[in-house]
Amino acid sequence: MHNRSVVRSIEILDMISRSPSGLSLTEVVEATNIPRTTVYEILCMLESTQMLQTIGGSVKKWAVGLRAFRIGRRYMANMDLVRESAPFLESIRDEFGMTSFLAVREQTQVVFLDKREPSNVAIHTADVTDRQDVYCTALGKASMAWLPPETLESLLPRLQFHPRTRRTIVSAERLKAELRKTRKRGYAIDNREILDFVQCVAAPVFNHDDDVIAAISIAGPADRHRKLSIEGQRLRRITDELSGRLGAAYMRLKEIGFNQTA
Repeated sequence: MHNRSVVRSIEILDMISRSPSGLSLTEVVEATNIPRTTVYEILCMLESTQMLQTIGGSVKKWAVGLRAFRIGRRYMANMDLVRESAPFLESIRDEFGMTSFLAVREQTQVVFLDKREPSNVAIHTADVTDRQDVYCTALGKASMAWLPPETLESLLPRLQFHPRTRRTIVSAERLKAELRKTRKRGYAIDNREILDFVQCVAAPVFNHDDDVIAAISIAGPADRHRKLSIEGQRLRRITDELSGRLGAAYMRLKEIGFNQTA
């Protein structure tokens, strides 16, 4: 599909989303001045991808489809997550004097939704909306370690491992071993796997179904004096508190693999 067609498709989808009762082919054509044949092709394409659905009646109409609805729900959930996590990110930044990140997993990558940097930040690592591979990030490992086994097994073959540094995990077996360690201790570590001079610690955020919906990390300069285990344990306590606010059960959090004395 050409760029012009993509723009037209988005405009038509947006217009239909504003009409609770849906719009007919004629109504879309009259509102857009796009040729009738082109409009029909776009409507059929959007319907085939479940972005639109048809409504029966004397005149066929199109309304927002299930897939578009799900995308909207995910967007709203992410916005709620960003709002709820904001004070926690600020607290982590102030306590550790390093950058804190919030990210969610999308297939084989994590997407950064929010960050808080100290005023005297030593290094710049990522921006909001940036993406990174799950296998070499603490955020990605924290997002994967509590996945159901069947979900993880279906994800691993889709990963494309590339050595970012000499410490990068570059095989599914090594990654699975690291995820087992992550689950046992309750937090994930990126020990200079993306950049030789950066270390990160991340912990999962759970929802009311005890599913991992996000992860929060602390990113800072690699330093032999950093106590990653202490940072990780403290971070996990903080993310457990956030998870509780999002509806995760406290006792269940204790059962998912975090030993505060580890």
